[in-house]
Amino acid sequence: MKYILDGDPVAWARAGINGGRLYDTQKHLKLIMGLNIRNQHGDRPFFEGPLILEVTFFMPIPKRAKNRLSLEGTPTKSKPDCSNLVKLIEDTCIGLLYKDDAIIYKIVAQRVYGQRPRTEFIFREAE
Repeated sequence: MKYILDGDPVAWARAGINGGRLYDTQKHLKLIMGLNIRNQHGDRPFFEGPLILEVTFFMPIPKRAKNRLSLEGTPTKSKPDCSNLVKLIEDTCIGLLYKDDAIIYKIVAQRVYGQRPRTEFIFREAE
């Protein structure tokens, strides 16, 4: 099953510190993403693993690009880096699609430019 999260892909962010206490700076974002993922997953059971994650991040095309249409699908050369984009997906899916992201043994990820920024991902159970 393919999951689609519309909007600019967002990278995982480190915890913030307020008065010596750590807090999740992306709590609200993860809640919104989680509701979207839960709606798409429906009543299907948790993945048991081992899992393969295949994800494509469609990044917004830079406004300064001369020919914006020619960049569609071209690999991006800017931040955020792919590993931090993947980490947010892995963390958000805990408790929604699987119990622990440790069951992911293989990740195939790419960033490309897209006219409609979004994140598309698939989890496949290994055979």
